[in-house]
Amino acid sequence: MVLENKVLQKMERGSRRIGIFSGTFDPVHKGHIAFALQALQEANLETIYFMPEAKPRRKEGITHYAHRTAMLEIALKPYKDLKILEVADKQFSVVKTMPKLKAMFKNDQLFLLLGSDIVNYLTNSEWPQIELLLKDFGLIVGLRGETSEESVRKQLATLPNTMVVVTTLKKHASSREIRQASASNEDHEDSLKGTKKYIKKNWLYDSVAGSAKRS
Repeated sequence: MVLENKVLQKMERGSRRIGIFSGTFDPVHKGHIAFALQALQEANLETIYFMPEAKPRRKEGITHYAHRTAMLEIALKPYKDLKILEVADKQFSVVKTMPKLKAMFKNDQLFLLLGSDIVNYLTNSEWPQIELLLKDFGLIVGLRGETSEESVRKQLATLPNTMVVVTTLKKHASSREIRQASASNEDHEDSLKGTKKYIKKNWLYDSVAGSAKRS
């Protein structure tokens, strides 16, 4: 596990391309991993840091942060360029979190990874201080569901800074569907082997009703 003060001590000077993947990861699944690996290649990133949020926006009934972080550790262990980054903020904030990241990764180019379902919040000015974010961060957008690359690119054309749109074979992967499958004691094709064992061992997602509240 990488804590913010340790990251700051280990950062080397020089301009690298670093990805920040902030999210709920409840649980992390094959879609998250596929997106990150594709982003590494297409955006020429050196490392991607998964940054789990303790209290994500617009989400209720979230699994405890410690469990979600533990599952991330299991999922990312095979990939040397995918790491975990923890900060004290309960959720990603332009005002609070962004300055910390800029200090940690001084002189590096930073890119925020997000799903295409979040793009509307960016283009409709529903994300506070979005202009400050786009001043210092590039965006790497992973297509989700039935969203087309053309429609996403049209939306992103209204925003400044570097944009990369990534398509993976796992764009339909859903944490909610995995939770529901786990609640019914069923396997899901997008679940990760290591996290499935963790979920069963810790009795996570044992209520379909509770799981359905989250996305």
